[in-house]
Amino acid sequence: IVSELMSDLIYVYDVDANSEMRLIWHTGRLSQEFGPGINASDFRFWRPITHKDDLHILDQRIKTLLSNKSSIDEFRVIDAEGNIRWLRIYGRPQFDRALDRVTRIIVAAQDITEARDAQDALDQQRKRLHHALDSMSDGFMLFDAEHRLVEFNQQVVEMFPQSGQAIEKGKTFREIIATSVNAGEVISDEIGPERWIEERLGSFPNVGEVHDIELSGGRWIRSTDRETADGGVVSIRTDITDGKQSEAQRQKNEAELAHVLRRASMGEMASALAHELSQPLAVIVNYANGLLRRLDTEQYPPADLGAALAEIRDAGERSKDIISHVRDFVSRRQPPSQKESFQDIVQDVFQLLHSLIKQHNVRSEMRFPDGGADVLVSRIEIEQVMFNLLKNSIDSFALSGTKPPLIQVLVKPVNDRFYEVLVKDNGPGIDGSIVDDIFKPYVTNKLTGLGMGLSISQTIIEGHGGRLHLVDTDKPGCCFRFTLLRFQHD
Repeated sequence: IVSELMSDLIYVYDVDANSEMRLIWHTGRLSQEFGPGINASDFRFWRPITHKDDLHILDQRIKTLLSNKSSIDEFRVIDAEGNIRWLRIYGRPQFDRALDRVTRIIVAAQDITEARDAQDALDQQRKRLHHALDSMSDGFMLFDAEHRLVEFNQQVVEMFPQSGQAIEKGKTFREIIATSVNAGEVISDEIGPERWIEERLGSFPNVGEVHDIELSGGRWIRSTDRETADGGVVSIRTDITDGKQSEAQRQKNEAELAHVLRRASMGEMASALAHELSQPLAVIVNYANGLLRRLDTEQYPPADLGAALAEIRDAGERSKDIISHVRDFVSRRQPPSQKESFQDIVQDVFQLLHSLIKQHNVRSEMRFPDGGADVLVSRIEIEQVMFNLLKNSIDSFALSGTKPPLIQVLVKPVNDRFYEVLVKDNGPGIDGSIVDDIFKPYVTNKLTGLGMGLSISQTIIEGHGGRLHLVDTDKPGCCFRFTLLRFQHD
């Protein structure tokens, strides 16, 4: 009764001395599924109903059982209605020691058709998934909640030629990146391999952010992470080498253009600079002539000689400072960002423009936070921004005849990270017809000029993590605003 209630198929064979197997008992469900002919059948009953591609499994199973070994096999059969069914067969032989052979075999067959169909469907889905993943241009990795690799595609292997072959399912994120770093594939010279690994682990998953990885050979890979609903991580790797190279070329081109503009600016100021230098040079000439006259008359008291030579020295130093500052300003050299006094930068630019400021009687006001404003910048680049803004104001005064002309540079902290800089004047302001396009290249309201100053300035400020924009005020004149990173003192 119990056997009839079971869903599994159970049957028993007797085995004679010639290893012939004959069915002696089975559950009623066996004949229901495979026909009444099984009631008086031997083991050969299974051959006609076994799928032709699985006959070798049936033959091997019989040999295994007759050799007194249990077996578990899966193969396909054809049921009474002609349907293909999957069975999992558990066979257990009974060995008679007196006869020294197997005398009985007990078999239980479990219908696993639905499970196999589901597995086949799952396998097909996996194949389609793998095909889709391998068709991606990006590298793909899926980690579980414990950050062990569950799935990946071929692209991520090819992106890391030195360590990609070591990427395997089950490995942790730490093991994968450590293999790449220790192989010298990831550039970690600035902080060292161990610290690079620890910092990367600390930022994983970097949801909502990107992590750019520099590889040996000049290649760059961008990592983007997303968390899954079950706590896992989808990590996408994108080759951004071309973009990085294009960006580097763009920055090089802009640096070259900025250099040309600085030289052009100095060319425009040539007469003013000549006037600036003429004053200390005139002092040198006058005192030198005076000394020569003293030599002719043989009247040269030591005190008078010392005072004259001191004046010559001071005038020479002023000339040297002017030339040195101009040389640095037009230099191609682009120093890295470092601690600089923004107050010193502004004052140096005002000094560069001193002759023009004096020529147009421009008054200036500067306000800085108590204790100054130390910023993290490339000095020459920020000098160029201030030079462009201040010279634009002076040029507008020359065209409009504003009386009295005033330039204000106002600096205040915005928060713990940034200073706000306002550069204001009381000139005629920006022509309304171009106000929306003033940061585009070649847009200008000057009679002369390339129209590149504000475009270059905005690029420089954006490169420093800020943004330059025109402030709309209800007062006459022009006001530009930008932010600079504060230098963080320990």
